[in-house]
Amino acid sequence: MFKILTPLLLALLSGSTFGQADSATPGDLGFEWNARTAEHLINRAGFGARPEDVDRAVEMGFEAFLETLFLPLSEQVPLKAATRKTKKDGVATEEGRRMEEAGGKEMASEEMLNAANDADRELRKADRTQLEDYTLWWFDTMISGQDPLRDRMTLFWHGMFTSSMQDVKSSYQMIKQNQLLRNGALGNYSGLLMEVAKDPAMLEYLDNDENKKSAPNENFAREVMELFTLGEGNYSEDDIKEAARAFTGWRSKEAEFSYIRRQHDNGTKTFLGVTGKLKGEDVLEILLEQPACGEYVAARILNYLEGVPPSAERKTQYGALFSSSGYDVELLLRELFQDPAFYRDEIVGNRVMGPVDFLVGSARRLDVMPPRAWLLSGSQLLGQRLFHPPSVKGWDGGMTWITTASLMQRGNLAGLLVGQIAVEDVLSSDLPEYQMEDGEEMGGEVEDRDAKRKVGKLGELGGLKKIQGRWHPMLHLSGGAARAGARSDAEVVDYLMGLLLAVEAGSDTRDWLVSQYVQMRGEAGLARQRGRMQDRREGEDVLASMAHLILSLPEAQLN
Repeated sequence: MFKILTPLLLALLSGSTFGQADSATPGDLGFEWNARTAEHLINRAGFGARPEDVDRAVEMGFEAFLETLFLPLSEQVPLKAATRKTKKDGVATEEGRRMEEAGGKEMASEEMLNAANDADRELRKADRTQLEDYTLWWFDTMISGQDPLRDRMTLFWHGMFTSSMQDVKSSYQMIKQNQLLRNGALGNYSGLLMEVAKDPAMLEYLDNDENKKSAPNENFAREVMELFTLGEGNYSEDDIKEAARAFTGWRSKEAEFSYIRRQHDNGTKTFLGVTGKLKGEDVLEILLEQPACGEYVAARILNYLEGVPPSAERKTQYGALFSSSGYDVELLLRELFQDPAFYRDEIVGNRVMGPVDFLVGSARRLDVMPPRAWLLSGSQLLGQRLFHPPSVKGWDGGMTWITTASLMQRGNLAGLLVGQIAVEDVLSSDLPEYQMEDGEEMGGEVEDRDAKRKVGKLGELGGLKKIQGRWHPMLHLSGGAARAGARSDAEVVDYLMGLLLAVEAGSDTRDWLVSQYVQMRGEAGLARQRGRMQDRREGEDVLASMAHLILSLPEAQLN
């Protein structure tokens, strides 16, 4: 693994910026549509702008390119019916059901018990495999770039309307929820909120299955207000209690929404100043009527896409636009992408990429489809395991993504991607702890193996071993440099920086990279002849090493 320059690391951790391009000159749009602004929009509305993507966007013009972002919904990957009926608790096999029916009347044979346990393990394994397959399908769509804005906003909603496989324990329900978010990613927020509130995975994750008139559970009601609509400070504890009563009777049953009338509190309630025999739908409608709702959701979207919290003025402006439009997400995004403030120096090239952004963007820029273990284990290693958010608040994002250890691991994973680092260098590093699901294999020591949530090392990262000796990426970097007209050492480095970085590195970084390239080339015994290496295969290996080095830089973590 390459050693990262300490000044660069300190600069990133202190929030400094790196060698930004000069400010764009305003034009008819209020900003200049050029390579810098085009790359910014591609990176924020999608993942990993490649030079050819930027060139195409600039050539098309802003208005024409903007339309390409709002494409019809792409085809969904089908669910496998095999694991639909997985039960959260108890045994989900025929053998197990017979044992349950027998009860105390007769003791199950050891053979029957073993068969039931084996069948349950197979069912849990199939369930995990199904979610992994779907996660890979999602990664594939992000890397392919066929529907970038929908993928981008699906990832946003996944971090806002969070549910976790850790608690839901059904890949069928988790995938259904994700498809719900994907279907509504660019649509109407009020409709999406209504659907999410009745989503079986969400009801189970936020404990509304335990919410009944005799013993109201406030968890679901609280999070609907705090995280989905109003934000903290815009409701009272009494509002939470009254809303919880309104949501009594909402259940998840056989992976479908179910309303249990006898468990609903049909009494009079007063919620945010409205009194009546309110039901859950009424509470949601009242929330959507609050000015704070438009401001809160719009601010969440702006913060996610711009990388900085919006000013009070922009929060009010976009909140009013969002609520007055009936919560039209596409309209909000169109307005944002045409706003000159979206292209201001404060945010262009200054957002720390999350792990999924970094992995997908790196694969796109290098034009490779990486191994499944690199995507699944790599995103987990860096702290963003899809369908397993750390809490109901999702992922904090921003500078929380970056620590000295995580930056080093990003460099390690980049080295794996370009075939320049061994799997052992990743697995031998200090690994973070995480909460394991029931039935997952353990890695490392745990104190209580019977606990519902078991904490250990990232045992699943063993999947990275599958890459070793099998992954030989075809990068074609030498051909790309030749097509770009890069003949000198400095021009080759400029080509690689333009390919792999979303921000312009400073002159000191560029000079250092050129010196590293010259040194690598010399150590490999390669001379340049008419702008090319005399040994193309060895030259490609040197360029891959340079790609690894560049992707390990702090600048490579920004877009």
